[in-house]
Amino acid sequence: ADVWSEKQRSQLRAAALQGLERWGGDPKGWKDSPPSLVHRDQVRGLAVLLLCPLVSEVDGSPDAYALMARLMALIAALPQEGRNAFTDIVVEDLVRVLRSVLVLRVR
Repeated sequence: ADVWSEKQRSQLRAAALQGLERWGGDPKGWKDSPPSLVHRDQVRGLAVLLLCPLVSEVDGSPDAYALMARLMALIAALPQEGRNAFTDIVVEDLVRVLRSVLVLRVR
């Protein structure tokens, strides 16, 4: 059974999107001034959010798609230091989750 109703999931996605907007700033300004997220602790939340079921339901929910699109745009806009930190988190911190959950679903 679902723990949250669709209305609650939508509210959680809206809150996450608002948090990304506050955290990363206005996407229109990223070209000239990328988000100042450069340390592991700053980008760890982005990696965790990628694994969140609220983000993975993009096919059935427009707000999930909007959240995923903003999250991916924010990751892509990170300065080189931030992208390196994000990659390190995926390789070092998330590898167990990626191997045990995601890879099994692909097979």
